[in-house]
Amino acid sequence: MVNSTIGERLKTFRKSKRLIGEAFGELLNLGKAGVAHIEAGRQNLSIEQLKLLIQLFPELNVYWLVAGQGEMYIKDHRKIQEDIQPPWEKLKGGNPRYEILLREYCELRKKVRKLNLDFSLDESLNGRY
Repeated sequence: MVNSTIGERLKTFRKSKRLIGEAFGELLNLGKAGVAHIEAGRQNLSIEQLKLLIQLFPELNVYWLVAGQGEMYIKDHRKIQEDIQPPWEKLKGGNPRYEILLREYCELRKKVRKLNLDFSLDESLNGRY
């Protein structure tokens, strides 16, 4: 069977994008050898690397890559948007779970902003404590 492993499918995808192993490795925070190991089946593709692939190449059909099902590329761009869309967006329309998630998300953003501010203040000390 052609492209029977994730590594073989990844290699097919990489070649379809006309990327050499080294350039592809840089995109995935791997070296050239890391790509070669994954493509040869000696190393697994990590979840973080899979996330990067999805972010960098939203047209890549993840089901094809992981399970060998379907076509290499998603042809319907609306489907791409649905896959990228945060799951809580599907809960809109008066759904109480949406309101809870939205409140939690806003609170989390406030905390992250505060942490970023605190961190930037620490950096301004330039190593002085």
